Amino acid sequence: MRTSLSGSYLGGLICLSAGLIFLLSSCSDSRIYDEYHDFDENVWHMDSTEKFTFTVDTTADQFQLSYLVRNTADYSYYNLYLKFTLEDSLHQVIESQMQEVILFDPKTGKPYGSGLGDLFSHEFPAISGFTFPYKGKFTFSVQQYMRVESLAGIQSLGLKVERVEQE
Repeated sequence: MRTSLSGSYLGGLICLSAGLIFLLSSCSDSRIYDEYHDFDENVWHMDSTEKFTFTVDTTADQFQLSYLVRNTADYSYYNLYLKFTLEDSLHQVIESQMQEVILFDPKTGKPYGSGLGDLFSHEFPAISGFTFPYKGKFTFSVQQYMRVESLAGIQSLGLKVERVEQE
């Protein structure tokens, strides 16, 4: 049996598709990089360094680099210490710092971030209002500094790099 789409249905589908394409192309996304690295069995080992390499094509804009952390409800601590290093393509360190991010309320244990079941997602600023000294490839490396060999309950770590809208 042969079926065909009616002209009005097909026309509506084409209109809807064209509208969706227009809407998506008209949105300006300031994000230039967004990537996650998953940890096997939700364990981040102390000797594991997560590296994110991205390209910057301007020195005129300011950027925000943000950690993207996904943890499970069985994470044993309320906080997470992270040490980052930002290097250029010649491995020259541009910025390096240790930071603390808070995943749970320290008094109540209530998880922060957006959650689905026992998995919670967070976004924390690592570097704000940063202007890259030159165009090119950069690597943002992150290590956990929680003083435990195997940090259970961390599902993944990510990095988001986006242009900051200047007023």
